[in-house]
Amino acid sequence: KLLARSPCSTRNQTADQSPRTLAVVVAAVADRAAPAATATSYMKDFAGKSVLITGGSSGIGLALAQSLASRQAHICILARDQAKLESAVREIQAKSINTTQIIRGLQSDVSNRAEVQTTLLHWMETSGVPDLVINSAGIARPGEFEGVTLDDFDQMMAINFMGTVNVTHAILPAMLQRKSGYIVNISSLVGF
Repeated sequence: KLLARSPCSTRNQTADQSPRTLAVVVAAVADRAAPAATATSYMKDFAGKSVLITGGSSGIGLALAQSLASRQAHICILARDQAKLESAVREIQAKSINTTQIIRGLQSDVSNRAEVQTTLLHWMETSGVPDLVINSAGIARPGEFEGVTLDDFDQMMAINFMGTVNVTHAILPAMLQRKSGYIVNISSLVGF
């Protein structure tokens, strides 16, 4: 069942009890990004599970993809840069355990709502609804407030916030229809 954990409550609710609940899961990621604790407490076995990871061509997203590939999950990473995407797919394939695992990349900019919707709907038509979505795409433009431009703030909000919303909006209806799935949203403390 889809679980929603309210940031104001520790009580778990099923999607059937609260279908309009927006699940916010903050994952603390340590030691090269072991899979998020909340999802792994419910998903003990990743063998054969389908996982979509945004921002999967570098950083935390890539480390999560490699870790889950070593646990026999099918991995699809989503990223903007085609060259980095292809390189990351090869790195993830090197961590996979068996030849039946599907490791692939999708090129898309999470801040582009229409592009994400089209890309993910097409992917789900051919590959099915993922069991786990990890929203890991993000950028940072660190600096003192007066040194960060409004365009920088707009870009960070478009990718870090709206990117998560865009991907979740594209995937969640299919998960609700299937009545199963997990969505993990990763955010940096820099964003708070």
